[in-house]
This record gives sequence, C-alpha cells and structure tokens, in this order.
Amino acid sequence: LASLLRHDVARHTKEVTQISNRAIKEHELGLQLKGLEERWRDVAVPVVAYSDRRDTYVLGDVSEVVDFVDDSLVLVQTLLASRFVTPFLQEVQDWLRKLRTVQAVI
Repeated sequence: LASLLRHDVARHTKEVTQISNRAIKEHELGLQLKGLEERWRDVAVPVVAYSDRRDTYVLGDVSEVVDFVDDSLVLVQTLLASRFVTPFLQEVQDWLRKLRTVQAVI
C-alpha cells in the first residue's frame, strides 16, 4: 500500500480501474473456456455394431451430442464476440473449427 501511495496511484484511478476490469473479464472468459474443455472431456459419441459385420460400427443415438455441440457453438461464438477474447483468440477459434467439424460429421 505504501508503494502505491508513493507512486501516486490515486492520480491514475481511471486507468487502474480499466485495467482491473479488463483483467477480470479476461479471467472470466478463460474460466468459461476451461469449463467448456472440462465438459467435453466426458462426452462420448455412441457407436454400435453394424449388422453382423465384424469390426464395423455406425453412430448410435447422437441427439445428446448434437445438443451439446449446439450449446457449445453458442458459447464459443459468444466468446468470439467478446472484446476480451484477444488472449484466447487462437484457442477459441480452434474450438469453433473442431465443433463445426463434429457438427458436420454427425
């Protein structure tokens, strides 16, 4: 505190507040991205054996996965629209690409 007072930080309240708010928003965005990653870790795409063929499988009921992809796409697009996405831009764009690929496949 003494160091802050010595450097007259009170004179820069507006700038300090802006930097602090940006850091908070970026942190929140990072947490949302981490939550998305954690939720996807447990997602399994169901496959079932195809007819009597050995080692041949097809997708099972993917309705839950489709819903999850749609929800995730909404979140990712919201993150991309945020002005605070810059530190995470590449990662968010990667998620968008992956989710669109999954959406196209299923």
